[in-house]
Amino acid sequence: MATEKETVSPAEIEKKEYDRKWIENCIWIRDKILKELGISVADLSSFESFTKLLHRPRDPSSLAVIRMLYGLLMIIDVHHERGLSSADSRWGNPAECRFPFFNFLKPMSLEWMIMIYLLMLLGATGIMLGYIYRLSCLCFLVSYWYIFFLDKSHWNNHSYLFGLIGLQLMVSGANRCWSLDGRKNPKFRNKHVPLWSYALLRGQIFLVYFIAGLKKTNLDWIGGYSMEKLGYHWVFDGFRFLLTDDQITYFVVHLGGFLLDLTVGFFMLMQFSRPYAFLFCGLFNLMNSRMFSIGMFPYVMIAVMPIFCSSNWPKKVFCQIPKLREVVLYETAPGNSEDCVYTETEVKTEEKTNSSEKNTSWVKVPSLTKLRFRHKITAVLFCLYFCLQGFLPYSHSFTRGYNTWTQGLYGYSWDMMVNNWRYVHTTVTVVDKNTGQHFHLDPEVWTRSHRWTHHADMVKQFGHCIQERMAEKYKLKDIELYMDVWLSLNRRFTQRMYDPSVDILKAHWSPFEEVTWVLPLQTELTEWRQSLVDMEEKIFNLSENVDVVFVTDFPGFHLVNFVAENYENTTLQVMKGSVEIQMDPDEILELHEGQNIQIPSGTYHRVSPLKYSPACYMYVYFINKTDLAPIRNGSDNFLQAATCPAAVDFDSHAKSLANESYCRGFCWERYKQDFKKKFDMWARSMVLIGQAAYSILTRQPMLVEKTNIPDNDV
Repeated sequence: MATEKETVSPAEIEKKEYDRKWIENCIWIRDKILKELGISVADLSSFESFTKLLHRPRDPSSLAVIRMLYGLLMIIDVHHERGLSSADSRWGNPAECRFPFFNFLKPMSLEWMIMIYLLMLLGATGIMLGYIYRLSCLCFLVSYWYIFFLDKSHWNNHSYLFGLIGLQLMVSGANRCWSLDGRKNPKFRNKHVPLWSYALLRGQIFLVYFIAGLKKTNLDWIGGYSMEKLGYHWVFDGFRFLLTDDQITYFVVHLGGFLLDLTVGFFMLMQFSRPYAFLFCGLFNLMNSRMFSIGMFPYVMIAVMPIFCSSNWPKKVFCQIPKLREVVLYETAPGNSEDCVYTETEVKTEEKTNSSEKNTSWVKVPSLTKLRFRHKITAVLFCLYFCLQGFLPYSHSFTRGYNTWTQGLYGYSWDMMVNNWRYVHTTVTVVDKNTGQHFHLDPEVWTRSHRWTHHADMVKQFGHCIQERMAEKYKLKDIELYMDVWLSLNRRFTQRMYDPSVDILKAHWSPFEEVTWVLPLQTELTEWRQSLVDMEEKIFNLSENVDVVFVTDFPGFHLVNFVAENYENTTLQVMKGSVEIQMDPDEILELHEGQNIQIPSGTYHRVSPLKYSPACYMYVYFINKTDLAPIRNGSDNFLQAATCPAAVDFDSHAKSLANESYCRGFCWERYKQDFKKKFDMWARSMVLIGQAAYSILTRQPMLVEKTNIPDNDV
């Protein structure tokens, strides 16, 4: 019996045709993208092909320009953000607490720290000139990373990036064009560099932008709460024809910044979109240079943009300028290098050129056309490097000890500007276990930084530093230490970050374990933020001298606040839940949602949340500053305890943006002031170097200018 041939329905035929076209379109898009990148599918088909791709010869001129610009900007950075011009203030007090990444790292004496800066400065100069290049890179990087790892409280993303770019330039052949090494040694004069030298920098800059964009998918950024009142700045004057200041803050700063970071790396890789990407990227960085005090970061990001262009773009530019062409350009094309892998045709062409010039190449042909072991090792290291760079920004699942309200150790995760911390107050309570006496230590006694307050690892380091200083200076060797830190993250309620009943000296901390003494961020109150913003604006419109702080606290804890005598008309209003207010030992009041009370000036009061959920309340006062003195939970003598209250301006950043009379548009006076400031930094750096050299030669202690850090206030 004959079997009937299966029939195919029209729907199935249509589906197969649709799938075929979809696959063809995907292949077309893939080939188009790879063509824009200058590679093919065959280059990625095997490890050997990929290795050959990484070692294709490229013109060294673009890398040389990046080297010179990077070296120049790092010369400026050494004086400015690295801190040579203020080295005596930063490193002159041996009693100041440091926050090293590795606890065994210790700062040297002041004069030798300045010599470290001098070594960094000489290294940056050698990089710019291409002189004794590898040694110059080594001198710069060793000193740079030493100072970087010496204090985490000065970390930021771009300082980490500068160090990475320096490492990449050191391993590349950036001194093979327009360098002093090339003038002395023909081996380094106008020689090819392998493609991976460019791919390394391109990939790094691409990741900086792209991961920064991914980090901005954070709801705080998308919701417009990270950058407060930034739309008031004069750099956005061009947008005010269409948008209000608040709309600029949201649409231009937050949404525009998110889209630019997420996409600009792709657009710079593609030749057809590169000019537009350069325009927006350049404007973006120039605006950042005016809005933020971030040193050379915007200029470095502008300087490295040409790395995405063809490798010989500088020579094409110089060819259009006859006078420069005669002085700058080499007479011949770049020569072969054993770091690259060539085709037979490329090598024969080079041999023919050398033969006509009676200068036969000293490198044998097989060594230039075949892969060697070091080429394969380079390819493996290239892949491992980018795996590491992709892992570190999302390593918080492994390095849980560095997580608090945010994830990961700030500095290598490319979360630029996503988390806006508002520091409010810190109380450090020292308890003498022998006498039971309580001391309240000014947290700025042994450090000027507030960065440590929102990192548990630095809190632990600061605690041990205080323990050492108390033993050395006050002979208090058997102590307990409690910290009560009040912060606000991205315009949320101000709340305490750490459990104030935990002895920091005995608290457990490990880089790979969750920190149990960090109190959770009250995310359930996040929906209040817009209401807080509206209330804040309404209150600020009442008077120039009025201020407000929104507080939330957990049941079982107490906030002790002192209202100074000159603080008049201070009001506490409950916004959510119920609180108990104790004015003195005999007067206890309960306030519920919507109720308020006038707080007498010149008195202490204690606020305790009731029931089982956090309470929210706000202080409104007609002053510029307030004093908060939280005392750890369980203190029976909270009214009699010695205190050292701190004065805090809760909204100084927002008010400075809103009220400062900016020099609008292009202002020559502003740039003259910037230049004078940098020149003064340079001059002071030279003075410090001279003083340090004299101190070392004469073996006399270097004179240190008085710093802002007190050394005897407890």
